[in-house]
Amino acid sequence: MDSKVAENLLDRQFNSSEPNRYWCGDITYVCTSEGWCYLAVWIDLYSRCIVGWKLGSSMEAKLVIEALNLALDLRKINPDHLLIHTDEGSRYADGITRSY
Repeated sequence: MDSKVAENLLDRQFNSSEPNRYWCGDITYVCTSEGWCYLAVWIDLYSRCIVGWKLGSSMEAKLVIEALNLALDLRKINPDHLLIHTDEGSRYADGITRSY
């Protein structure tokens, strides 16, 4: 798959003066007694609170999208007003989109 990285619109400006304007996403892994688990999270840069999350057994784009969809559903915001930012990892650039 030929993925393209989007322009860095946030440009390391990690402060926000309003909620639900800028979210950052990342994935981490946790060692458990049953093996590795992967945690995708979305953080609102205004409150620094986690607004969406998903725990899974594999690190793939679906995990990220499900965490983002949870955040959008819980916050009930206009996604046209939201800028999301991540690293350039393949899980964020695989072309999966949400329909509104």
